[in-house]
Amino acid sequence: MARKDREMRNVLLLNGNGDVLNFIPWTRAMSLVLKGRVTVYEEFEDEVHSQTRSFKVPAVICLLKMIPFKHSGKVSLSKQNLLIRDQYACQYCGKELKQHTTTVDHILPVSRGGMRIWKNVAAACKPCNGKKGNRTPDEAHMHLSTQPWIPTRKVVLKKHAESLGVPEWLPYFA
Repeated sequence: MARKDREMRNVLLLNGNGDVLNFIPWTRAMSLVLKGRVTVYEEFEDEVHSQTRSFKVPAVICLLKMIPFKHSGKVSLSKQNLLIRDQYACQYCGKELKQHTTTVDHILPVSRGGMRIWKNVAAACKPCNGKKGNRTPDEAHMHLSTQPWIPTRKVVLKKHAESLGVPEWLPYFA
């Protein structure tokens, strides 16, 4: 596996009961495998090599023990999570967005009392955000393709898995 690919590869981590916990770097996953703390459910075709052995890179691992995991289901508002919620598309023109081409548009501008909360933000391309300026979408005669909503942790993780296009992960979100 090429060095760049290894650096970018994530592994789906499941709790002892099979619930999705998170994505972790492949290096952390390999450490858990070698320490005997997880079961490997799926593997990528990629291999890593030591001086004497070769190992397939895990795609899905499951902890042997159940860890208590209390989460409210709330998702932090970040550009990455916003992109996932808004399906990597400008909510005004539909243009495909990437992390570096995305702006966070405040539907009710901050200068007019708008807050940085899920229901007041949308992913937008720079031209659309500039065109909208310090106005509401109605005032700018621009319409959102979807109404803003508050995603759950599971929805964000599933959409992230779908956007990365790793087929080995998708059955674990059923």
